[in-house]
Amino acid sequence: MNGPKCLLKIKRTLIVPLFFGLFGCEDTQNASGGSNLEYETILIKRDSLSIVLDDKTSYEFLNVSYFENDTLEVLLSVNYLINGFNLYDLSSAKLLSQVSIPNDGPFSVRELQGVTIRNLDSIYVFSKMDLRNVSIVDYKGNFKDTFYPHPFEPRNNFSRPVPILNHQSNTSTPTMLSHNKLIFSKYEVFDYYMSSNINSDYSGEFYLDLKSLEFSELPITFPRWLQNKSMHLFSMLHTKTLNEDGQLVYAFYGEDSLRVYDMSNNHFDVYLAKYDKDNKERVFYKGRPNSIQSLEDGLGNYLYTQIIYDKYRKVYYRILERPIKYNPAIHKNSSAYYQKPVSCVILDSDFKKIGEVDFAEDVYRSYGSFVGKNGLYVPRLSTNYKNLDEDRVEYSVYVLDSNKNIIK
Repeated sequence: MNGPKCLLKIKRTLIVPLFFGLFGCEDTQNASGGSNLEYETILIKRDSLSIVLDDKTSYEFLNVSYFENDTLEVLLSVNYLINGFNLYDLSSAKLLSQVSIPNDGPFSVRELQGVTIRNLDSIYVFSKMDLRNVSIVDYKGNFKDTFYPHPFEPRNNFSRPVPILNHQSNTSTPTMLSHNKLIFSKYEVFDYYMSSNINSDYSGEFYLDLKSLEFSELPITFPRWLQNKSMHLFSMLHTKTLNEDGQLVYAFYGEDSLRVYDMSNNHFDVYLAKYDKDNKERVFYKGRPNSIQSLEDGLGNYLYTQIIYDKYRKVYYRILERPIKYNPAIHKNSSAYYQKPVSCVILDSDFKKIGEVDFAEDVYRSYGSFVGKNGLYVPRLSTNYKNLDEDRVEYSVYVLDSNKNIIK
């Protein structure tokens, strides 16, 4: 593979998405970089998945969704090159369907942002920045329905409904279906480096009631320690998941804790969920940083990029990037973040930390992991990965184990 061509392709797409091929058994080994043996739980690499790509598919795989029914496990990858998605059978790693959605016309989605799978006959598809209509297609791309939500009316700051919603609908902030509600994450379009914008009026989550077609905001705001301050942009963004109790589990990229919001009783809990060596002091800005300062700061800090709930094993995986030293000779733009080493904090169903793993350096990327029946799938998409190839995507599949099985 041509290295510079690969970097250009990542730079061109720079959104947050993924792709694949075939299970292959490997020698049982841990995460190479090493599990923290102070904890009983570790991750062991058991399998690999390699997906061969066609010329209509980009290898970034930043926006993926997992779904299972009684007979099938599938992975859906949003394919921005065709304004659609690819659907794969995980048992065979074969392409089930490739769907391109029209950009205009009576059944269309202009600039597809993301999807949510209810079942293979009902896949919600969302336009970028616009939720004035939401369409449903099946896994073959046949349009089933389009509905028109009532205008979104924020709790604060605006006197009239707003048509533009910077919803994310990606792997780190997925749009999730719970109790007939679509729960969206949004990032504001205001200036994050203006500290007065970082206040309790902000709401990072909202839902669409599929019965009433009304939007409602959730009280997911900036934590108190951050309000009326400003820090690196990525540190002020959040990621989320839902557990089986319908609780919203979320965290900010630059925070050492997880927050749990119970929508049934409006109750919040906070749990420490940090990487053990993450003892860096928070750096607050007094104004907008220049591009070099921002890149140096972002590379030099811990960033928690994903929180994933594993319903099969009743644990949470908090994926993070560890710091690297900024080198102006090689770190030119935001693609440098894909060179940061990746780790994982493991928490049990009560949010107690039970494990910590460093994945092998120069192999993995901290965006686009997902959970299936076989374990945690982590993409080998570091820009420094020696086997990086535009024509395929590789995953390592990790399973939980006890360190008692490797300590003699």
